[in-house]
Amino acid sequence: MTSRDAADTIVAISTPLGEAGIGIVRLSGPAAEPIARRLFRPHHPRRPWRSHRLYLGHILDPQGDIIDEGLLSLM
Repeated sequence: MTSRDAADTIVAISTPLGEAGIGIVRLSGPAAEPIARRLFRPHHPRRPWRSHRLYLGHILDPQGDIIDEGLLSLM
């Protein structure tokens, strides 16, 4: 087992492999919110993001094209 620096930003799949109705990806660390802002476009972008809330929106590819719809929660 290796330790990681507390300042690392990590991403991990949080649902089992295989077919499912929903997939959960966890992104955490100091760069999590800036990364999420590049990859997620909320349906109501004028509202500021707050902790422990769910936001419905689109998941974007690196070019900014929509690839799916999903929920975002910042904690």
